[in-house]
Amino acid sequence: MSESTTSGLKVDVLTPERALPSMNASRVNAPGVYGYVEILHNHAPYITELDVGVLKVDNQTFFVSGGYLEVLQNDVKILADIIEKPEDIDSARAEAARGRALKRLQDMSSGDEVTPLDIVRAQQALKRAQTRIDFKLISGASH
Repeated sequence: MSESTTSGLKVDVLTPERALPSMNASRVNAPGVYGYVEILHNHAPYITELDVGVLKVDNQTFFVSGGYLEVLQNDVKILADIIEKPEDIDSARAEAARGRALKRLQDMSSGDEVTPLDIVRAQQALKRAQTRIDFKLISGASH
């Protein structure tokens, strides 16, 4: 049975490294692989794979990359590969990752033998790095 309030959601977020404290929320907005999904009280049962993007739980925002989101009886469970608060993001590291990903993509276009998997991995690395950079800037968190 859900521990959520009568008009809210109970949100649990887990990663391989840690579990965030449970949150009560009125709304969750998450980056699904087919687009952003908004979860409100009494949402139908739902499961989706998470993409790279910004997870919003009421007024709290997090960078998220990969994993799954499940909704059942006002319980929202987020099993994320990576989740970071704005202040946890190292801007210099994200910029360096972006540079490496761009270089890999440029090198691939120079005619070297590459597989489609190499291209997808480089594109995903670029998307993660750019999203981290943008999220950090938008959130106004200090470097």
